[in-house]
Amino acid sequence: HAYELYKKYGTCLRGLQEEGLLDEALLEEYLEFCHDIPLHHHIGPDPALRQMLEAITLPKWVFTASTKPHATRCLELLGIYDLFEGIIDVRSVDFLTKHNPDAYRKAMAVAGVPTLDPGACLFLDDSTSNMRAAKAVGWRTVLV
Repeated sequence: HAYELYKKYGTCLRGLQEEGLLDEALLEEYLEFCHDIPLHHHIGPDPALRQMLEAITLPKWVFTASTKPHATRCLELLGIYDLFEGIIDVRSVDFLTKHNPDAYRKAMAVAGVPTLDPGACLFLDDSTSNMRAAKAVGWRTVLV
């Protein structure tokens, strides 16, 4: 059922919310439970990634469908946390998915990008659905 919710709504969480399957009072508990995984068993420092990111002199933000604490843990384990201006998480975009163009508009506001300059944003992601939504707002995209 989780995969069906993901396919229909962009994330399982959004599907649970839209179909009334998650009591909003339990939202934070749900998010903590879902992200309570031993990341250190799977992620470690990546000097090559750090070097590549350091070569990019433009401001960089993380835009994630996850939570800020989870993204922070991942970035710290990779050894690249300090290379980003900040993290735009699911809460920052009012739980919209990255399939929704409005999520990108909200992300621009968080990052301080003028609404008239969406082309200033370069979005790297692994989802073609996310690419379509970002392009609809005017972002430049790279599928990774």
